[in-house]
Amino acid sequence: MIPQGCVAACPACEHRELSPEESLRKKSEALRSLIPDVDPGVWKPIRGARESLGYRRRITLHAEWRQNAWQFGVLRRRPGRKKPEFVAIPDCPVHDPGWNEVFRRLQPVLPKEMPLSFVAASGGFLSLVLKCGAEDAKRWGLGPALEKALEGSVAQAAFLNAHAAAGDRVLNSKGWIPLYGPSLLHDGELGLWYGPDSFQQLVPELYRESVEEAAAFLRGGETVVDLCSGLGYTLRRWTQAGADTVGVELGGGAVAACQKNAPQALVLRGRCSERVPQLDAWLSGRACVVYANPPRLGMEDEVLEWIRERAVRLAYLSCSPGTLRRDILALRGWRVVSLTPFDFFPLTRHAEMLACLERVS
Repeated sequence: MIPQGCVAACPACEHRELSPEESLRKKSEALRSLIPDVDPGVWKPIRGARESLGYRRRITLHAEWRQNAWQFGVLRRRPGRKKPEFVAIPDCPVHDPGWNEVFRRLQPVLPKEMPLSFVAASGGFLSLVLKCGAEDAKRWGLGPALEKALEGSVAQAAFLNAHAAAGDRVLNSKGWIPLYGPSLLHDGELGLWYGPDSFQQLVPELYRESVEEAAAFLRGGETVVDLCSGLGYTLRRWTQAGADTVGVELGGGAVAACQKNAPQALVLRGRCSERVPQLDAWLSGRACVVYANPPRLGMEDEVLEWIRERAVRLAYLSCSPGTLRRDILALRGWRVVSLTPFDFFPLTRHAEMLACLERVS
């Protein structure tokens, strides 16, 4: 039986009819089949979340005008049909209930003529993505009406995002237009400052567990290189342990948050491959340990080669078992010490994995 509020046509949660135990078992089996090249003894049991409902505070939904109101939902692709089917999910039980309430309150406020393409939630930020240029977006003076409609809700701040090419890529990094509220908010669970486009892990207690497992493996290395640093939670963890720490992060908003969340760490902006010369200069011949949390594409070839030659241990949090397997195989002269799956996405088929590796030659 699917959870109450779940729409049967929604394709998002493939494990919604499974028990938590069955879901974890299937995920663990799938991950092991996707990374068959390691000693079976390195696998650790999958770590599950305490709650599988109401946990999502990072949400992106398509917007369509239907039945005289804006509806928010997902797209369902069906065999034999070119155009995907729109499925409204007004009471999704996986979403934080407070955000379902915000989406309901939006419906009478937003005009039909608005070129609305997506609505997005990130922590306490609401973003309305408009398929138009910045000048056209600015004429939608929604700030006061929106703030009044959402008073007392979880939406502490709101932005328009002007993105004329909105589609597979939802947000335009240069298209932000404030409507109300501050430009940075503070997350009480992880103690981090973040912005409207910040990436945040969906299950904070599991994320903390993964970081502590990485810290135990890296054994408080005196020199830590933190790749794809995000908001700086791990940078702060290493500096508070007394490590000399440098981070690399591509996003400008994330770099600003890193500098606020982990002021003792040096943060370099750019792609990791572009910052290898600066990392070498910063290390000045010292050995280091590396923590990496890359996007789905995994690590760049140049970075893997640099890690292979310069680091002694690596803790790698991966959201893609395929690219993780590829990157493990590229680290010649290294061995896998442990692989620990974490169920950061309850009710779905997805999980993340912490791989701990060390150099042996």
